[in-house]
Amino acid sequence: MDSLPWIEKYRPTNFDNVKLNDIIKKQINKMISLHDMPNIILEGPSGVGKTTTIKCIARQLYGKYYSKMVLEMNASDERGIKTYDRGIKIYDVIENFRRSYVVIEDKHISRIPKFKMIILDEADNMTEKAQYNIGTFIKNYDDIKFAFTCNSKENIGSSVQSMCHIIKYPILDNSIIESVLKNICVEENIGIKLKKNIEGIKIIAQISNGDMRSAINMLQLANNRFKEITVDNVFKIYNKPHIDLSKEIIDLCIKKDMINSCKKIIDLKNKGYSGTDIMLGLCFTLRIDICKDISEEHKIYFSKCINYAVYNIAKGGLDNSVLQLVSCIADMCKN
Repeated sequence: MDSLPWIEKYRPTNFDNVKLNDIIKKQINKMISLHDMPNIILEGPSGVGKTTTIKCIARQLYGKYYSKMVLEMNASDERGIKTYDRGIKIYDVIENFRRSYVVIEDKHISRIPKFKMIILDEADNMTEKAQYNIGTFIKNYDDIKFAFTCNSKENIGSSVQSMCHIIKYPILDNSIIESVLKNICVEENIGIKLKKNIEGIKIIAQISNGDMRSAINMLQLANNRFKEITVDNVFKIYNKPHIDLSKEIIDLCIKKDMINSCKKIIDLKNKGYSGTDIMLGLCFTLRIDICKDISEEHKIYFSKCINYAVYNIAKGGLDNSVLQLVSCIADMCKN
């Protein structure tokens, strides 16, 4: 158990422990209580609990029959959706699973749903042919239900969408992520009463941008490397400039001090940070409490300058990153 990644070790197995907003929880709990579910699409950014939700639903519907009644597939895996070993097509895989006989004890028959479930992760990577085959199953059979997860439903055909109930997941609030990280710290005997660890946990929650998986991975990495979850240690693994340095640059830009702000930017570049990482570090710093003294007008204007610079760096390659950094600072100093 100790060798498990924390994202697996602390993945909820009961839906009551999944951190979601009340509206989504109500919809899912209704499915569980009725021992029934439609074909569903869970849409949302990474790390917000889509796959965990589906697996919790399946566990609570099927109990000890989960392994026989549920087929897990991943659309981004070459073997998971296009072909299986020895060239077996997805249609055949699903058909064989649908037809497989499962013996259920008499005492459980009334509780176990009559349909089987296929969990299809990262469904926005499905090929058109796979979507067509799956659409055929949805239309023609009611003894199998599909549960799709995706970042964006736009890459799932309208014919499949029209036959599914769609639930959109928002990014998780920082407070929810902080709460989960603190609970993990308690389980792992990490001192959350220490101010320096509390501050580190808060920064991880902000850096993760609503992605619980990313936050838990960062917490485990910081603990494994340093045994303390301080802000400094978090930024050593985050691989972006420290927020204090980014805040200094932002403050210099507000004062229209182009010379010193450019010096600091170039110094960060010379320390090995990429142009994109420097810009994203500035963007992140603008979003957190350390910049609460800066007006919204400044934040919006600076964000536009930074986004333009990131775009130009990506478009022009590494050779033009210094030019774009200095150009961005010049624009920010025009505030």
